[in-house]
Amino acid sequence: MIEFRSVRKTFADANGKETVALHGLDLRIEPGQVHCLIGTSGCGKTTSLRLVNRLEEPTSGQVLVGGEDVSAVDVIKLRRRIGYVIQSGGLFPHLTIAQNVGVLCDLEGQATHEVEQRVHELLELVNLSPSKFAARYPNELSGGQRQRIGIARALALDPQYLLMDEPFGALDPLTRGELLSELQPLFSTLGKTVLLVTHDLNEAFALGQQVSLMHQGHLIQTGSRDDLVQSPATEFVAKFVKTVRGGGS
Repeated sequence: MIEFRSVRKTFADANGKETVALHGLDLRIEPGQVHCLIGTSGCGKTTSLRLVNRLEEPTSGQVLVGGEDVSAVDVIKLRRRIGYVIQSGGLFPHLTIAQNVGVLCDLEGQATHEVEQRVHELLELVNLSPSKFAARYPNELSGGQRQRIGIARALALDPQYLLMDEPFGALDPLTRGELLSELQPLFSTLGKTVLLVTHDLNEAFALGQQVSLMHQGHLIQTGSRDDLVQSPATEFVAKFVKTVRGGGS
């Protein structure tokens, strides 16, 4: 479970002027749930995600992972429990694909044969043949393949939680569609608690069991696809859903 309790986050610019990114966020992501955050530009969705693995710290309130306040957990231990996928995969260009996928296993001091076996399993999991891809470098892969490797690396230590920050934003529509169709059964099989940030409502509806719509640092509505489409909580929700679904994403 991931939980936000009255989380407020502010930033100060160079002149000391304060900007509020989150106004008292209360949100609970249930164990094994795929939960998508979506909203207008600057709504606070990425800030919310980054609070979970302490890339940002809350100004006030609590962020809990597995019932523990993340501020009380060693940050390295916390991040080893949480897989993190960013746009374009964030791969190390000087490492082979096998080295990229196994880098966290190496940091944990696992035996070489164990790392090799885990890398093989993960490449198979994301539908990339180990014999074909393990020895390649990131610049030899397509965008979709690099993103698959980013997902494989995030799963290397078998974390309970997976954070995904606009993971498909840089991909063309065809590649994005292929990845979405692959991730739906993958998430179901793995049973991870997934928090995914996206700007694409259709993507959120395709992957998210629950979707949270944010605007100007406020959580406006959380629910299923049907909830947001058929029972919008506010006029803003109705307009957002209609605009995005009607005009494309």
